[in-house]
Amino acid sequence: MFPAPMPENLERLFSKDIDFTHVWSGDFFDAYPQFQVQPAGKPPYLEVHGMRLGFAQIGVTFDPEEAYEKAFFFKTGSGTQFAVIDPVRLYREKQAMIEKGRSKPNDGFHRQIASTYVRFALATAERRMKEQPTTSNEAKWNHILEDIRDLAPELLAAER
Repeated sequence: MFPAPMPENLERLFSKDIDFTHVWSGDFFDAYPQFQVQPAGKPPYLEVHGMRLGFAQIGVTFDPEEAYEKAFFFKTGSGTQFAVIDPVRLYREKQAMIEKGRSKPNDGFHRQIASTYVRFALATAERRMKEQPTTSNEAKWNHILEDIRDLAPELLAAER
């Protein structure tokens, strides 16, 4: 029902960077000098096994505090916790970057993935609400709908 978008080439599947919020780049530079790359005539950056680290203190469309509050949280086996921006905010951020001409090569594909996931999440939430119509499920469903209505109403229109 929600086929994953397929990129024109496999390189599009992979991000070439990871952006952190709630940390300062200087702290990372101080703590991990072995990962610092200094290109000629350009500012230094951090790279770990070919993955560039970025620091998004302010997004184009999202407030870092709100994005953190609404993030999906994951914990690794070693106990490190990661917060990943929710798909609605990721979709909006990628859309804004593309519209402003500041996108990276993978942004269009990543926007497609986020929009597909948002539509999948809507269908899943609706199904769960019908199967278990509880107040907490209704609140979650309404919260998802409000976020989409306010941030990416075109995703709702595409499904109706």
